[in-house]
Amino acid sequence: MNYFKPARSIVFLIVAMMALADDDGAESTGSRFTGERLTLLYVSDVHRSVEFYKLLGFEHDYYYDYQKEVYVLDWVEEYPPEYAEMIQGQIRVGLTTPEESGQALGGGVRHYFLVEDVAAHFALIDGNGIVAEPHEVEERPWMNFFTVADPDNHQIVFGTKNQAYYDLAREQINNLERRSKEGQISTSN
Repeated sequence: MNYFKPARSIVFLIVAMMALADDDGAESTGSRFTGERLTLLYVSDVHRSVEFYKLLGFEHDYYYDYQKEVYVLDWVEEYPPEYAEMIQGQIRVGLTTPEESGQALGGGVRHYFLVEDVAAHFALIDGNGIVAEPHEVEERPWMNFFTVADPDNHQIVFGTKNQAYYDLAREQINNLERRSKEGQISTSN
């Protein structure tokens, strides 16, 4: 019997489509974002990364077993897992080993995750033995945040937005747009 063996990218696409599916049955009137997010990170050791992301406050959702072509909740096989998915609210993080040797691990990109209370999340992660660099919550006008690096050097940032800052920025942008429409200012540099 010939069985279809989907390529990893097809499996990821199917998972993303399932996560983004509009299940209210209404006919689509165009493209729109759902608020859900799937970030795929290349890692050197999926199982180690699953344990690390649990310490960051994510929950393990499932593994995908490419050898048996099934989804599994616990990894009990002797060969290492190649894909796992973590979840927290509407955020999904896929952890996978690179398909090709040229695909990079970590570094170069910061992944921001907004939390309700950054100080409480810092305390959770610090209590789990994960060290943020610098070892404090950084305060900026737009956001309070801290950064940790995962085992493959992905920069993971947890932050709480300063809503007053964004409200003021939106007000200023709205004023600029209004003045531009009225011909009071030019929108070009």
